[in-house]
Amino acid sequence: MGPYFAGNISHSFEPLLSLYFPLQCFVLPLVVVLIDREDLLTYLYALLPTLDFVLWVFTKTFLILVYCFVSIDFQTSELHRLFQRHCLFHLCLSLHHAQHIRVNLPFKQITKISLTSPTLETGITIGCTQMLLEACARGNVQHFIYTSSIEVAGPNCKGDPIFNGDEDTPYESTSRFPYAQSKRLAEESVLKADGQMLKDGGMLVTCALRSMYIFGEGCPFLQGHLDKCLLNKNIYLRFSRKEALVNPVYVGNIAWAHVQVAKALQVPQKARHIRGQYYYISDDTPHMSYADLNYELTKELGFGIEPWLPMPLTMLYYFSLLLEIVSFMLRPFVRYIPSTNRHLVTLLNTPFTFSYRKAQRDFGYVPRYTWEEAKRYTSQWIASIVPQRREYLKSKKA
Repeated sequence: MGPYFAGNISHSFEPLLSLYFPLQCFVLPLVVVLIDREDLLTYLYALLPTLDFVLWVFTKTFLILVYCFVSIDFQTSELHRLFQRHCLFHLCLSLHHAQHIRVNLPFKQITKISLTSPTLETGITIGCTQMLLEACARGNVQHFIYTSSIEVAGPNCKGDPIFNGDEDTPYESTSRFPYAQSKRLAEESVLKADGQMLKDGGMLVTCALRSMYIFGEGCPFLQGHLDKCLLNKNIYLRFSRKEALVNPVYVGNIAWAHVQVAKALQVPQKARHIRGQYYYISDDTPHMSYADLNYELTKELGFGIEPWLPMPLTMLYYFSLLLEIVSFMLRPFVRYIPSTNRHLVTLLNTPFTFSYRKAQRDFGYVPRYTWEEAKRYTSQWIASIVPQRREYLKSKKA
């Protein structure tokens, strides 16, 4: 698929097949940038599959007309091979949009989509994963590595903690939050697909990597918390208690884990231990709360952190419940999205740490970046964006 767009365009139909490529990659993102209302953005995201389908039907219809006009053997022609490559690229492009919808949105908007559009959440996470599995079977792709989430495991609604757990740690997960549910169902579909027959008679090999909370350069969550910190006179709001220890993972290390497991899957002796399995991926980042991670990454820049939660944890939980009730009662008249909810309060205030021992044993995962390196790179990135974030927030106030 890479050479299709990077290499020389030698086939006369190739420019025509990519007519809607600029629409998807440039026009739609431009619309997203220009629209400043979050409710309209949510509807736009919901319409993306429909727009994508219309464009795809147009292209496919055009190919059929070309086939009828030139009277070629579509099953063996160069056009057919080009069509297959275009199908795979189109599918990956659709998934690329879905991934960027989640990655580039601020946390508030992610929560809004999960709370107000659970069907959209499920469609993006489960539907696109299933489409890619089908593309692998048709395209004879032998290995499928699914990027899962720690939220598949929990914490559950009771807030039961886990300290230094692993893949064999028993835990009752009952989360009903749309994101956690969709990631769990998508992971199950990937692991069940292990051993599926490919078109050429080969066999699909799958596994899943359950990532901890990812931090690093470009992290939208860190930027969102930084903005609130700047508005609060350089003091981070404490949204998780100090005792709620978690073990975040640096973005470079979770990426490195994908590289290492992909290499291991090429070795049959290692692949038989990996296939159909999920792995927790963490690194050597010290265990700390989510709020204290923000502070640890920026304390050398002169930032501070509030010592206590805004209210006692139990009171915060029931205050979130009250906001959810108000949101439900107002739903027939106006869409009110609470600033917090019970799932978020539980997630941020439950000790939940896991070891990467199994990944180290089965495919040799070793973090590529130390905590000191991860902290330095991330702190340098935060320091580089502080001036522009100050200017942005100042202009927004004006």
